Amino acid sequence: MAPVLKFIPRAVLQGVFFYMGIASLTGNNLFDRMKLWLIWDSSKYPSYHYIQKLPVSRVHLYTFVQFICPAILYGLKEIKETAVVFPFFMASLAIIRKVRRSPDPQPQSPKQHRSPRASACETH
Repeated sequence: MAPVLKFIPRAVLQGVFFYMGIASLTGNNLFDRMKLWLIWDSSKYPSYHYIQKLPVSRVHLYTFVQFICPAILYGLKEIKETAVVFPFFMASLAIIRKVRRSPDPQPQSPKQHRSPRASACETH
């Protein structure tokens, strides 16, 4: 495959990869949440499932943290004096994710899903 690629102009390859990158932004949760920063009236937000379940301030905070981490990584990579710290920061992100991940809730049997009223009605 590599010998064939040398016949394709570099600008064409860059254009294809640029298009693929822009096309992949649609439906990406991070960019969807970043678009919410541009909407001032929270009643006009799209009906994403995470907006209905969480406070908007929490969603914005999570988006900010998720946006700032790659920015820090890029800064660490570009500055020659701090480039040596890059692997340690990557490892710390993995550790932070492991610590922050909440355990999966225990599956409940159908009996545990019933409300107290429903079980009281069955006994009478």
